Amino acid sequence: MSIKKSLPLRVKPAPRRRLTAANAKDTILDAAEAILNQEGPQGLKLADIAKGAKVTNGNVLHHFGKVEGVHDALMTRLVDRLIARILKIAQSPWTEDQRMTMSMREIFEAFEDKSTCRLAAWLVMTDRTKRLDEMRSAIER
Repeated sequence: MSIKKSLPLRVKPAPRRRLTAANAKDTILDAAEAILNQEGPQGLKLADIAKGAKVTNGNVLHHFGKVEGVHDALMTRLVDRLIARILKIAQSPWTEDQRMTMSMREIFEAFEDKSTCRLAAWLVMTDRTKRLDEMRSAIER
């Protein structure tokens, strides 16, 4: 009687996803935003962002230069999103008083959101308040 060695089964690796540069950046920023919401800014580490986006560390670095590039792009994305919401209200056909009321309500609702609060705290703690100035200017417009 002979004993046969069992060979390990070969598992085909999952097919690689081919993303456009814009899709790759969005995927990376989506992962970074999810980490920001769950863990706060201290959780935004290169390896964790790459893992969350299901890309390599090198891919993140290719698109953003360094992890701080991801941080800056994420801040810009979140601030731009808030500004867009406020500008949409400002361009509505309501009266001036209604637009002001709705804009203020939008701002307060935005800061009830965990990610926006963490973003604002992060901006202040890292001395990147220029982004908050951009928000203030948009609100004034």
